[in-house]
Amino acid sequence: MSATKSVVSLLVGIAIDQGMIGSVDDKVLSYFPEYPVKRGEKTIYDVTVKHLLTMRAPYKGHGDPWTKVCSSEDWTAVSLDFLGGRKGITEEFDYRTVCLHILSGILYKATGMKTVHFIEDVLLPALQQPSV
Repeated sequence: MSATKSVVSLLVGIAIDQGMIGSVDDKVLSYFPEYPVKRGEKTIYDVTVKHLLTMRAPYKGHGDPWTKVCSSEDWTAVSLDFLGGRKGITEEFDYRTVCLHILSGILYKATGMKTVHFIEDVLLPALQQPSV
């Protein structure tokens, strides 16, 4: 799982470098304007891409909600349902895999490509170029 997080972080960095994602300081919800924020939820508005990349995003509940995420048709939307909470942004380390689904959703929104296609079309060709 940690290797996957590292690869997704690399992909986000490439998307930033290519101007597809503005910066790590972009608010997560700026990529999901259609996402219906639950009534009373305020923290989610302050979560940035950097919070997800550094495992410092706040979440509701404990642990990864595997059953809800994996049984849904939209893993990103369900993962967003767990983002935020009453504590606010605390900068506490919270290792969750649902961040991958949100970051993959951001990559899709920013690039128009599924993560696997972004790897095939952008990352792999870059790795195959001879170094100078």
